[in-house]
Amino acid sequence: MARLAKGEPLQYVLGEWDFRSLTLKCDKRALIPRPETEELVTRVLAHLRAAAAEGRGRNQLVVDVGTGTGAIVLSLAKEFPGPAYVGTDVSADAIRLAEENAAKCSVADAVKFVVMDGLDDFDEPQCVDVIVSNPPYVKTSVCATLDPRVRDFEPRIALDGGETGLDFYDRYLADAINLLKPGGAVFFEIGEDQGAEVARLMECCGFSDIRIEKDYSGHDRYASAILK
Repeated sequence: MARLAKGEPLQYVLGEWDFRSLTLKCDKRALIPRPETEELVTRVLAHLRAAAAEGRGRNQLVVDVGTGTGAIVLSLAKEFPGPAYVGTDVSADAIRLAEENAAKCSVADAVKFVVMDGLDDFDEPQCVDVIVSNPPYVKTSVCATLDPRVRDFEPRIALDGGETGLDFYDRYLADAINLLKPGGAVFFEIGEDQGAEVARLMECCGFSDIRIEKDYSGHDRYASAILK
C-alpha cells in the first residue's frame, strides 16, 4: 500500500501481470505490457498462420525488437510453435527479465534472447521472415508530461522515441530491408498521430501492402507492411 501511495504502478507492486494467455514477471527492468500490444500479437499470428497454410511456414525466423518482458515473442512461441523466435533488447536487464519469463512460461527452449542494439549482429542478409516491435515512440518533449506512474517508474529508454517520436522506425526500417527475406513482413505498434508518417517511411524503404490499423479506441496503433 505504501508503494502504491507513492505512485508506483500496480503491476510492479504485484510483481506480475497477465498478457494474453501468459502471466509474466513484471518489474522496473521493462515496460509494463499493455492490452493494445496483445492485438499486435494477434496480427502477427494471423500472418504466420497464413504463411503456414500456403506452404511458406517452414524454417521461419521471427525477431521481436525491444522485447522488454518478452511479452510479444513469448506469446507467439506459446500460441504458434514451430518458427525460430528471437527477442532482442539494448538493455541487458530487460533481456534477463525476458529469460526469466521464458522459463516461467515453459518456452525457454523455443526463444533465444540477445542483447543487441540494432539488427547488425545477424550473420547474413535476407534471413528473417518477420520483424515485430512495440518500440519507444513518445516524443522526447512529451515524456516529461506523461502520467507520473509511467514517467517516474517505467524505463525511459522504452518510451523515448526522439524529437519526432519516429527514431526507431526511421532506423529499423532501413535495417529491415537488408535483413528480411523477399516477402518478409514488419509489424509495429505506433503512436496515435504517427500513422501517415510511418506509412511514408515504409513506402520510401520499398515496402508494399502497407496497413495502418486502429486499436479498440479508434486510434491508429498498428503498422504493417511486406517487403517485395
